[in-house]
Amino acid sequence: MTVRAVEDWMTANRQRLLDELFELIRCPSVSTDPAFQGGMDRAVALLRARLSRIGMQNVQLLNNVGQDGVFAEWTSAPGRPTILVYGHYDVQPPDPLEKWDSPPFEPTLLADRYVARGASDDKSPLWIALSGIEAWLAVTGTLPLNVKMLLEGEEEIG
Repeated sequence: MTVRAVEDWMTANRQRLLDELFELIRCPSVSTDPAFQGGMDRAVALLRARLSRIGMQNVQLLNNVGQDGVFAEWTSAPGRPTILVYGHYDVQPPDPLEKWDSPPFEPTLLADRYVARGASDDKSPLWIALSGIEAWLAVTGTLPLNVKMLLEGEEEIG
């Protein structure tokens, strides 16, 4: 039961996956303001490191004129379909700060969910995709299809 084993792996690694997600969320990765460049650099470094660590292939920094992107692939399933997973790690500015009930870049549990700038758009969704890939590779050593990933840092600019 491969799916059950992957689910069990996710459950066993839940806290680590959350801790790593929170580390990404804590990066103030505001692409529209040069004052936040350190947060952008930290976020892209975390993503590159995770992609390499979980077994993605051909992990590379895409550097053009603006903010960096990250490309990675896993193409060891010949004859199987290939999907593209897209995500962005940049977020909207946190202003006005007085409207926040908690620090904008600190994941805070409110009721039954965590809130923070970028938590739902788009850091958690891209982290879920990475975690699913990591789980499949950890449990089975393979994926049922080929995957290409593009994670970029300029979605909030345009």
